[in-house]
Amino acid sequence: MIRASAAFLPVLALLGCRQVDLSGSSFVTMADNTFSPRQIRVPVGGHVHFRNWGGIIHNARAVDKSWSTDAVSGRAEVKVGEWVDLKFTTPGVYQYFCSFHGTPDGENGMVGTVIVGDVAYSPTEKTGALEPVETATGVTRRVPQHYPNIQTAVDAAAPGDMVLVAEGIYKEEVIVTTPSITLRGVDRNAVILDGDCCDPFSVEAVRASMGAIFAVKLARASFDELLAYKKKRGASLIGASLKGSSLDAERALGERAVVLMGNEQSGLPADMEAACDLLVKLPMRGRADSLNLAVATAVMLYDLWRRRGYDGARA
Repeated sequence: MIRASAAFLPVLALLGCRQVDLSGSSFVTMADNTFSPRQIRVPVGGHVHFRNWGGIIHNARAVDKSWSTDAVSGRAEVKVGEWVDLKFTTPGVYQYFCSFHGTPDGENGMVGTVIVGDVAYSPTEKTGALEPVETATGVTRRVPQHYPNIQTAVDAAAPGDMVLVAEGIYKEEVIVTTPSITLRGVDRNAVILDGDCCDPFSVEAVRASMGAIFAVKLARASFDELLAYKKKRGASLIGASLKGSSLDAERALGERAVVLMGNEQSGLPADMEAACDLLVKLPMRGRADSLNLAVATAVMLYDLWRRRGYDGARA
């Protein structure tokens, strides 16, 4: 049994438990390292629908401990693709944080604010650009001894500070906005920063796509799941690789195709290349051997559409 606090009433646990009318809900996306929007105002009795569209686990806990997604779901984490809906019945300003990626005081890292009702709220934000410094401050911010994750330590650091990361695997994408920070691992061979995959709903991705990302169907899958999908659909798996042959206009690519693109630095992993039915590369002029990943992906996809009779603006 879940006991509701005076501040909120739990309405729903996780997706799939039962149907709930969300037409009156305000939505907060749990992206990796950030809540979006970070500040949201709802009427008394209004709902806030927290949904995890990131690549790793998250949660939301009130700084004053009056509510949390934990209390509704029955566990500490909201997994990728899950959601939790909360109803707020008491006016007030509620700062909250993700216990995996934010500080319990709601000041740094993955934090946000829910304003309930017609109450006055004046957010206190850091103003003015920080200036670079030439000398170190001597302050070392240790992860995870002092901070739960790298992003939280970076957010708390001042110019000239050092963020020292202990051995381990950190599943996060780190955004640095403070100048003159030294970010290093205790052992460069024992610290892995693994964001799992890019976050399609990060502020940078949404801005770069001019909002077009919301008109595209997206799916998250492991490589094994992708291979199973490809087999079920009878599609060919085409990998972009410098080891491949040039993509020419006459090459047959089949009726259905899945395009696999690697990162700009190291390309596709060897096991993924081995699983491809065909490896291709874009023919280049001059000394450059590759394009920016986004540009290369666009060219590949456009060529596939062209082969299927797409006529661009004249269609």
